Amino acid sequence: MARLHYLITRPSESFGHICNVSLGQEYLRFTPGPDENSVLATVESHVMPAIGSSASDDLFSLTGYIARFIHPRGRLAHVFRSKYKGMGAILKLSWTPVDRMPEGAVYEILEQADVKGVPKLRAHGLLKGDFFGYRLEYLILEDCGSSIEDYLVSKHKGDLWSDAFVESVKSIVQQTLRCLVQARVKGIILHRDVSAGNIMVAHNGTVKIIDWGYAKVFEDNGLDDDDEATRDRKAVLATTAKRWGYNGAKVLGNEAAHDPLTGTPLYMSIPVLAGAKVRGLADDIESLFYVVLDVLARLQTKKDDTACGFDAHGNKTLAMVRAGCLSSRANFLLFFGISACSDQLRKLLCDLREFLFVNSDGFIASDLIIKPETPRGAVKLLEPYADVDTMELLSDKGKDMLTPKKSARQIPSIRPPRQISSDSSSTSPPRKRREPAELTEEYEGDDPFALDAKRSKL
Repeated sequence: MARLHYLITRPSESFGHICNVSLGQEYLRFTPGPDENSVLATVESHVMPAIGSSASDDLFSLTGYIARFIHPRGRLAHVFRSKYKGMGAILKLSWTPVDRMPEGAVYEILEQADVKGVPKLRAHGLLKGDFFGYRLEYLILEDCGSSIEDYLVSKHKGDLWSDAFVESVKSIVQQTLRCLVQARVKGIILHRDVSAGNIMVAHNGTVKIIDWGYAKVFEDNGLDDDDEATRDRKAVLATTAKRWGYNGAKVLGNEAAHDPLTGTPLYMSIPVLAGAKVRGLADDIESLFYVVLDVLARLQTKKDDTACGFDAHGNKTLAMVRAGCLSSRANFLLFFGISACSDQLRKLLCDLREFLFVNSDGFIASDLIIKPETPRGAVKLLEPYADVDTMELLSDKGKDMLTPKKSARQIPSIRPPRQISSDSSSTSPPRKRREPAELTEEYEGDDPFALDAKRSKL
């Protein structure tokens, strides 16, 4: 963080980055480097368009400033609204640690896997490869529209909770679900930060999931069912690492280590809130469930004091609160601030709840706090809200990617008492303390009830 603070307080001209560009009509030109196997590029600022030039010229103009994000774990991002080649676009400039995955590299892998619902990448690269342990990355993306809440309000203003409103919500769920499933099964990537701000909807209803900078890229699908596919996957990752100039093994290892730390706590799944070390596809789907609940709660005209599913707590406390809120099928919507809801929307939310938190053994939300690998519910519950291709992926390889595999590591058992040596006068052996059976079972993740300040918030 000290190095990041140094970077963001230095004047732009000291190392040529453009994070502090003015908000005026400034023209930029991004020029890829001569090496086709590298994404290093240069940028010229204050470039004036030639007289008589057309909109197709390779110029980028800034039209507005959207946001500036500083993340506690050492990232800085500036987001601009802009025009590129005469069309609306978004420019994202990011300072990220060189031992983490570049967002542009994730987009490349998703594009190669033909994952639907990912923003089209118009240009991308690095302006600085390694500067005090950070890289400066630029992404030029298509303009994906507005947030779910803004889209629903603008399209259905004065007509909320109508049949058309319900169909819009179903369409958003279907498209988001398709993207998350395809990303995990085809792209072998987990988003890990599904939130209300990262699901965008265009005016025509097309959904795009943005902000893949915290995604986890897997080396293989973990199924060991296709040696050739595994070799191809490793070749793709090796080529990507070479182009972007990072150590592939180190970066993938770091991303795996950040599983318990990554995401927006408000939308984190119960296992992740409880400190699970490994995630599955179901964790991203559970985050989508909370996004829908949050959006619908914000659209309520009457606020309910009983809502506690989104109250700010420590992560592990929130996990236990949510498990309690979800235990009642009849009342869980009230605990998330939803009092007015159509029957169709109620069915959608109840089906998602059943899939995520009810299996053949019964209600499992509390079990997920202890055992993140607990199997989720029946995939067929998602059928009304998923297209045919998504259901095929979920029914085939996707079902084995829903939950993380059980780890061989065990909970440290209670240390047995020291054996008291018996002398010749002793007539009975020393008493042995019985170990609680549940403390010697295999599990994955740290003790969910231990305080861990490191995982409070990302």
